Amino acid sequence: MSGTRFYDPAPVMFGADGTEIANGGLLYFYELGTTTEKATYSDSDLTTANTNPVVLDSAGRAEVNIWLDGTYTVKFTDADGNAVWTRTVGADESDSDDIPTLVSGQFLTNDGTSLKWSDITQVPDPTDLTDYVLKSDGTQAYWAESDSTDADVDYSSTTIRVGGMLILMGSSSIGTGANVPTKNIDFPLTFDSAPKVYVTMTQNGVNSTGYSAIPSVSAVTATYFTITADSNRGVSIANALTFDYLAIGPYTAE
Repeated sequence: MSGTRFYDPAPVMFGADGTEIANGGLLYFYELGTTTEKATYSDSDLTTANTNPVVLDSAGRAEVNIWLDGTYTVKFTDADGNAVWTRTVGADESDSDDIPTLVSGQFLTNDGTSLKWSDITQVPDPTDLTDYVLKSDGTQAYWAESDSTDADVDYSSTTIRVGGMLILMGSSSIGTGANVPTKNIDFPLTFDSAPKVYVTMTQNGVNSTGYSAIPSVSAVTATYFTITADSNRGVSIANALTFDYLAIGPYTAE
């Protein structure tokens, strides 16, 4: 338990010069920052209001107990109404720090003004729930079986397979001696259906007049694609046309 510090509940008030006891002095209590009167009370339950102003006796002490309800602007005058000081005075801060009655299974928090108990949001016990994932129904957290699996990945220097997707990488060349040579390139693995094929030239096929050939993919199946080279000049391709290709498509591993 903690103790409560003793303080003087009936201090002696002095006048403006600090030497004369404020016999008959007056304490006016207002809403904070206004001249609207605000009640103080003679009991801690705040049921019996004091007069406003509170009158000091001949010893310069308040004639009643003064219990506050929040924060006030307080004006202190002598018996003739001459102002001595005006101050902002707050209720005993310990009042707002009182710990409310304990509630089983809750934790102590605050709403910015006072302390309160609130529910504890905890992660449920994960015992025997290996590989489960944490989910929520909008109210409570719970563990559930994962609805995803790790991707099945295989790869080499020429193939990459991620789950049901296959990427093949290869190189080849197309022959010479024709105006528009054509060649079928077989895939080392069979796709489930025709993939997408992309060709990148690694050497231009140059004919005797210096023209470069233009490659194109003219047909694609699940097992091969056809590449065609064309100088677009009606002359034969003199040099071999080398290229790299990339094929991407669906694949079911055996």
